[in-house]
Amino acid sequence: MLINVKKNLFYIIILLLLSLAAVWPFFKPGFFSFHDNTQVVRVQQMAEALRDGQLPVRWVRDLGYGYGYPIFNFYAPLPYYFAGLLVLLGCSSIVAVKLMMAVPLVLSGVAMFFWAKSNWGRLGGLVAGLFYVYAPYKAADCYVRGAVGELWAMMFLPLVFLGLQSLFNQSKARPVLLAVALAGVILSHNILALLTALVLVIILLVAFFLRLLATRKQLIRLLFAIALALGLSAFFWLPAITEAFLTKVQTLSQGANHYSQHFVYLDQLWNSLWGFAGSAPGRLDGMSFKIGKLHLLAALAGLGLLWFKKNLKRLKKQTFVLAILPLVISVVMMLQISQPVWELVSPLVFVQYPWRFLVFTILTASFLTGAVFVPQPTKQYTWLKWTVAAGLIVGLLFLNLKFFKAQAHFQAQSEDYTNRENIIWETSKISDEYLPKNFKVPDEISAIKQDLVVADKPDTKIEILSHKSNLINIKVNSPGSAELTVYLTYFPDWQVFLDQQFHSFKTKDGFIVIYVPEGEHLVTLQLKDSSIRKLANKISLFSLAVLFGVKYW
Repeated sequence: MLINVKKNLFYIIILLLLSLAAVWPFFKPGFFSFHDNTQVVRVQQMAEALRDGQLPVRWVRDLGYGYGYPIFNFYAPLPYYFAGLLVLLGCSSIVAVKLMMAVPLVLSGVAMFFWAKSNWGRLGGLVAGLFYVYAPYKAADCYVRGAVGELWAMMFLPLVFLGLQSLFNQSKARPVLLAVALAGVILSHNILALLTALVLVIILLVAFFLRLLATRKQLIRLLFAIALALGLSAFFWLPAITEAFLTKVQTLSQGANHYSQHFVYLDQLWNSLWGFAGSAPGRLDGMSFKIGKLHLLAALAGLGLLWFKKNLKRLKKQTFVLAILPLVISVVMMLQISQPVWELVSPLVFVQYPWRFLVFTILTASFLTGAVFVPQPTKQYTWLKWTVAAGLIVGLLFLNLKFFKAQAHFQAQSEDYTNRENIIWETSKISDEYLPKNFKVPDEISAIKQDLVVADKPDTKIEILSHKSNLINIKVNSPGSAELTVYLTYFPDWQVFLDQQFHSFKTKDGFIVIYVPEGEHLVTLQLKDSSIRKLANKISLFSLAVLFGVKYW
């Protein structure tokens, strides 16, 4: 069994205890700022949508300048499902965000432990797991960028590589691990899902060439795992891809966000000043891109020891394919010399920042640190291994623990973020790329309509009976025919019902306009799934049934 917690409990407990220092700032009261200052609101909006009965959640009520926003139809939702459920269970939105960030940071070390253990033994797994937790880029994601999706994707990536390795070894392990882990990456972070796909394509091509994937059973299991991963996550990625043209998402990769402005200099990967600002052209960056000096030195030492070992030909092949190759690729792709590749592979424009490849650099470098403890034929050097492990861990904490802190803490309540003004203006301005193309962005908060419904006849009486993220009920009483403008951003498939009968409508300036005849009527607006969303949901449900039904793979 690839993941057996009970047999490895002692090492896992040590790993978790030593990882607590990385998340200790989360235990402090209040909150702290980071680049993506939308997290508390997104979690609160996810919780409200879940409370409204949306599943899967695609639309939130108050973002999009108060007019509604299809954020979770396009933005990887898994971390927010986790945090949204915590809010429904009684956590405040701020506490839920802290847990949403702390949990994947700590558990990523456990995931790395199991991958590294399968190659270097338990002690190697322990060291590699801690190096993965305390990589400087992890601290930047947590305390500088607030990159929740990346943290979650990095939690799943070691399991993706462990699943691949099990296929290379032609073991009896089922491909379920690879499928679930790959689905986890897709549902955690859009861009890392793209980068993972590109890296895996290269890995698999080289693996075929080196005959690590040579049997029909291996190929069938690989294809099954990929198909199952795509099926499990289809409810998200299929609508996200096919409906993206309806939005302004292309603006994300333009101007200052274009990849050509954010290549890294080689010496910045060795050492660059720590900061809490952002990425900038040239050397003007206000944040660090360092891999970690001890990470690199320990990884090189591990490689040296491994390559001098005899009778480990297959392990060396696997290490080359799963670690050395992606390590080299990720470093090269961050440098200016890779620009022709970025220009050739057009989807890379959505990556925005070449330094995102640091995810694979720290993944593989951390894994290779465990090679220092490559299994010995005898137990003669056990005491030496523990001494080396202790030295590496102490050095790691001494050098890197200082990065795992916020710039400043401050007293804050969830309500400071989730009040209506902050949601419809401050937070909506930060993220509005998934609004429809024809949506006119307000210049100031006073331009935002305060009323949900406005009639063209002043004597029309309007009563909002309910206003949920996916369902609005309006009671209308008009002495004559009237035209209602509902300040709800139109997006497929909002449908209108008049007295519970399907009713046609039109759109004007991106909002829904409804004709209502004389008298008293019930107007209902309900969010339905488009045909592609329905298909995607069915594929995911079928794949989930297959996942639970698999017994002999």
